[in-house]
Amino acid sequence: MNIAVDPFLLFYLTLAIIGLAVAIFVHATRGSKHNK
Repeated sequence: MNIAVDPFLLFYLTLAIIGLAVAIFVHATRGSKHNK
């Protein structure tokens, strides 16, 4: 097992984190309509 993180794995991990953040952000924005 190599300790170095694979770029492909890091790419997917970043995509997953961004997807989760966007999903939560959209859900929160849709929940409160007084913002926009």
